[in-house]
Amino acid sequence: MKYRILLAALIAGSMVLAGCEGTGAAADAMDTTAWEGEDTSSEFSTGEESKGDDADETAESILAALGSNDDTDKDSLLNEDEEGSEKIGNEDNSDIDRDAMKEAYLNAVATFNDKHILPDGTDVSDDLQPLDEDFSGNKFAVYDVDGDGVEELVISFTTTYSAAMQECAYGYDDSTGELYEEYSVYPYTQYYSFGFLKEMDSHNQGVSGTFWPYTLHKYNPDEKKYEAIAYIEAWDGNSYPEDMSGNKFPSEYDKDGDGMLYYITQCSEPYDQINEEPYDYMDLSDWLGEELCDRSEGYAQAGYSIYPTWQHVSDKTISKYSKSDKYTTDCDEEFFTKFKVKDMTFWLPNDFIDKVYIDKSDDGYIFYQKKAADAGKEDDPDADYMYGFLFDITALDDEYEVDYSSSFDYYGSSPSDDGKTEYYNYVAFTPTDWPAYGNRESVDEYRDISNQWRNINEEIKDGVKFPYLPNYKQFEEEYEQEYGHSFWDDYDKSQENSSVNSKADKKTDRKKSDTEKDGENKKTNKPGRDKSAKDSGLDAGIAAAYDEIASKKEYSYDDENGSFALHDLNADGIPELIIDPDGMFVSENLYYTYDGGKAVSIDASQMDIPVYGTFLTSSKSGTFCFYRGGPATFDEDDRDFMPHMYIEYTLTKGKVKEGDHYTGLNYDDDDSWKCSKNGKDCSYSTYNRFVKSMDGTVEFVDNTAANRRAKGLE
Repeated sequence: MKYRILLAALIAGSMVLAGCEGTGAAADAMDTTAWEGEDTSSEFSTGEESKGDDADETAESILAALGSNDDTDKDSLLNEDEEGSEKIGNEDNSDIDRDAMKEAYLNAVATFNDKHILPDGTDVSDDLQPLDEDFSGNKFAVYDVDGDGVEELVISFTTTYSAAMQECAYGYDDSTGELYEEYSVYPYTQYYSFGFLKEMDSHNQGVSGTFWPYTLHKYNPDEKKYEAIAYIEAWDGNSYPEDMSGNKFPSEYDKDGDGMLYYITQCSEPYDQINEEPYDYMDLSDWLGEELCDRSEGYAQAGYSIYPTWQHVSDKTISKYSKSDKYTTDCDEEFFTKFKVKDMTFWLPNDFIDKVYIDKSDDGYIFYQKKAADAGKEDDPDADYMYGFLFDITALDDEYEVDYSSSFDYYGSSPSDDGKTEYYNYVAFTPTDWPAYGNRESVDEYRDISNQWRNINEEIKDGVKFPYLPNYKQFEEEYEQEYGHSFWDDYDKSQENSSVNSKADKKTDRKKSDTEKDGENKKTNKPGRDKSAKDSGLDAGIAAAYDEIASKKEYSYDDENGSFALHDLNADGIPELIIDPDGMFVSENLYYTYDGGKAVSIDASQMDIPVYGTFLTSSKSGTFCFYRGGPATFDEDDRDFMPHMYIEYTLTKGKVKEGDHYTGLNYDDDDSWKCSKNGKDCSYSTYNRFVKSMDGTVEFVDNTAANRRAKGLE
């Protein structure tokens, strides 16, 4: 079995384990009681007694298990950069001298530490803080916060009175060797992907109550600085039934009845044109969903929270960063928590930990969203499972049948010396269903955490450089002993077979093409296009535009099990093209419509659905919906039921907007129904009327040349 796993992994490519480097409090000793609703984040020890050389000891144990030579450098297992890591993914920044950049950042932090002078020349020691006072309460990070592919130096100065506090980010100008300021804000911040920054107000003195007002900033790559795009505040009607002028809380706008309304001031609008109409939470959520996106790839990618790897400003941390082979700073135990699963170590930001419950076992950790788990327990106190499942990181023994399902992410393996198993395979499981639970705010947080997980997952893979199998020679020898020939012989054959099969498929497609064309299409370079488009009823212009997209290699069935569909989603007579690039979650689909003689990407950022499902359409209303049925479960009275969920959407002006939610629970014992609309009970007739209105089904087919021809694209 172990060789079957090794073969699959080696063919797929080298994979690495573990997260941010550094030493700190190990999570091994945690006694988690998340199911009882306790805050597990307080159970992680970060005291001096837990500090030490955990990482070095891990490296030594790995080397010992492999029987490596004494002269093997244990630091290479912990700090070795991947080949070519000095290059930046962003093409415009690919030639930057990152060693010089790091030296400039080190000098800037050292000057801030020694002389209390910021990189822009501001001397904070004059009247803000004397030089002889403790300065280690301030922090710095070297991290790509603006999303341009290059790390920035971020300094947070907080050891002063509130009004003088500031958090600044500096970029590096490779042509001059100088630093330039990207922003200076109040140091109560939240960073997001794609260059977004939320800056909280220093004081909350209005009627916002439990909501803390903030300014939303976005990085402008042309100007190389952040720009304010909106200011968001609230009216907490529960705390302030009237505002300072005696006006009553406008409850007519409070659709969900939670007593909160939100006001968005867009910084690009002239002051006399500001829309002062309040937003309900759902409206605010929709607005943020559209704003916190990246559309550079032609479609909307939802943003998520990111966490700079903060370090305290001190001689020790500056020295540690100077000696590191990395360009980013390491994780610090005050801001991150270290987890250890066998020989695999990874770190999670404490801000993330504050939002989750953690269930620890001998083999790993399971993470749940607190809000969903609490809401589920309140509604279903006798349930024997927890709502809000996020991910599970665990070590499996070498006998485990790895199936590489869509909910399965493989990190690699390490040899074991515990006598129980020969190898451990490190994996992460993610949900295949939609485990978010509770109100809209809880669901929004679940989406954010799920998106954060994508980033965290990549950082785990790109963290401590612990190879899939450190001793490849040992592996090759064992493989040859068991099978009588070299592993690379099998690998070469697998590559040859893959190539032969690919050529055979293309040959079959060519034969089909020759058979299908009847001599009427000799003018076109793509045989059968005009005829198949005509036969399918598809306009030739639409066919050509959509085929240019659908025929891309990265969307093909051969490449990633891709599929596609042609269906009129909004009943306007123009079919939309839907690309499922990898046969995985709905949230990763790409949507196109035909407008102005070309294929245009649809903004579907509100369709952030990380599960499988079916799309249905209504020819009468011009709306469409996502449908998911199952899995069957039982209620608090042990009654079995099958859940059915529908989320309605509209498509207008190139954007998809989320509408009503319908849920129907069909009980098995008496075929009765319990139905709801937007979380509130409704009659079966209301539920069924909507279901019956959906009279069309979006059919996906494998994205092959034959199927594209059959649908009229080629």
